[in-house]
Amino acid sequence: MHELSLAHALIKSVIREMTERRIARVTTICVRIGPLSGIMTEALAFGFESLRSDTPLAATQLRIEESPAAAVCQRCAHTFPLDEPVFSCPECGSEDLRISGGDDLHIAYLEVENVCV
Repeated sequence: MHELSLAHALIKSVIREMTERRIARVTTICVRIGPLSGIMTEALAFGFESLRSDTPLAATQLRIEESPAAAVCQRCAHTFPLDEPVFSCPECGSEDLRISGGDDLHIAYLEVENVCV
């Protein structure tokens, strides 16, 4: 279950950001996860819930949003959404495609209170 290690890395990253930016409290962490990332969102949420106690994020909520999957045709540069498995460009028919989104995990934003000055 690599989602537990991802949850641990997420917590460490946010705590580091809190220290660097002198943030007293994070109320919400929003992450965007692509459908092609291989990450089980329920397992990530469970890992976060399990690991956040005894940290400055004990009361922080985790919001998970899905980022869209997309591909770029290497022949004609057409970018298109991957709403279903596609193996050729809908514009020119080329099978030379590159995934350009949807295989990611990133922190989209933090909702914070009491920034220390």
